[in-house]
Amino acid sequence: MNESEETIQKPIESKRSEKPREIPNLQRQIDKTFHAAKMQLAVLGFTGLVLLLPGFFWIFQQVTWNKNVRTWDKAEGILLKNTTKRVSRGKRSVTVSDVEYQFTYHGRQYSGTRIVYDSDDFPPLKIGTHCTIIVNPKNPIDCAILIPSGKSDGFSRWLSGMDFYFLAILLIPGLIYLIKVANKRIIVPDELKNYIASFSPEQFFSARDRERLPDPLDTPELTRPMEYQQENRYGIMQKHGYKSVYAACAVLPLGFAVGAIFSRDYYPVLLLIAALTVVLMAGIIWLYYHLNTGEMTVFDFQEKKIFHGRCRRFSPENIKEMEVVSFSKIDHLSLSLFEIEQGTKSGSMMVKHIGLLAVKSDGDGIPLCKASKTNLPRLFALLPDLAEKMGHLLITHF
Repeated sequence: MNESEETIQKPIESKRSEKPREIPNLQRQIDKTFHAAKMQLAVLGFTGLVLLLPGFFWIFQQVTWNKNVRTWDKAEGILLKNTTKRVSRGKRSVTVSDVEYQFTYHGRQYSGTRIVYDSDDFPPLKIGTHCTIIVNPKNPIDCAILIPSGKSDGFSRWLSGMDFYFLAILLIPGLIYLIKVANKRIIVPDELKNYIASFSPEQFFSARDRERLPDPLDTPELTRPMEYQQENRYGIMQKHGYKSVYAACAVLPLGFAVGAIFSRDYYPVLLLIAALTVVLMAGIIWLYYHLNTGEMTVFDFQEKKIFHGRCRRFSPENIKEMEVVSFSKIDHLSLSLFEIEQGTKSGSMMVKHIGLLAVKSDGDGIPLCKASKTNLPRLFALLPDLAEKMGHLLITHF
């Protein structure tokens, strides 16, 4: 064999040594994309702990006061002053009671200004009214005037210091979401794996290389399984977002009502705002329901057509106004990864979604629906049957 023959055979040998392309493992791709939200869980848990600590400290103070009321000595005193004053607390000023009293303990006369439980409120009793003072026997200067029986609401006293607990409770849904949803591994069903594997790698990569896919933003989120109507002729994917709107509209008036309970200075104003907000939110819900035309995708398995676009309610007449494409023009289905910007209190964050698109033979994609991590099991369960009904279509993925 001469030198020229050897140079010709070398590239042929290297080609034979190349590994054949394999269809990417969808389960591995999902695990890599939707990893456990350990950092978010740690941040949320730490925030909840920080909010709970002041609440624990406040409860400790109240329990200590209860013990003092039971164990400290009692003395009779006279009310010398009972007015109100404005004091600054952080960036706001509040109105508190300004009292002064005098009492005799073990033959010596003392005066004080402290109210039991370090309360900000004291009933409008007249000057000269006799009242009971609790006195620390070890240090008589450490004293407090008792609020007359029936003049204070013990339940309100305990509630008044629970602000931090209410804030911590608001974090509970987020913690539940992270523990049960964000950290839950998404399992790709064997039926979908086997369906994808029934096609050759050449078919898979040839189809995927032709794709020109848009981000399926204006498509229904698959929050429910596909709905079927008229003896399974129509398969319907549509947006179901009304419950979240109702919940969001309920939070605002509830916030004003809670604020009215804890703020005696602005109680009537906040209560009025809460009532007006209820009326306003009811109007917003009515407008949202009647004016919103959500995204919808309809599969007509009898006529073998896809209808997609905006439609508030499904009916065979309504979908005729939507864009339509025949099953025969669809070459394959594709799962694509994209991100949606969602607003939060601290700014915005990018949330990963998987979109389902019907791809034509020229590579153009028609968005059908999208699914966040929570809704991926519904999409994966639907895919094999949907692809089979549309003519045993290949399914590609990112």
